[in-house]
Amino acid sequence: MNESKLRSSVTLRMFVMAMVVLFLLILAATIRSLISERQQRRDEAVNEVSQKWGNAQTITGPVLTIPFRKPTKDQKGKTVSNPMWIPS
Repeated sequence: MNESKLRSSVTLRMFVMAMVVLFLLILAATIRSLISERQQRRDEAVNEVSQKWGNAQTITGPVLTIPFRKPTKDQKGKTVSNPMWIPS
């Protein structure tokens, strides 16, 4: 008779349900903590990559240089051709 009272006891069932709910709440809190930690690590990684690679960028086109010689006169009056480069 004592065993049948334990099986049909509302108090015991409520206690067991409360323990199961408490266990599940602890697991949910642990998982929530893990998720927030991983989100924080992701944000840190994004910021680190952005700081290293995301600085101001200068975009330029190709540069064509044309070599030529410009005749000039030296101190003795002799004509000398100096090589020069013109960026275009």
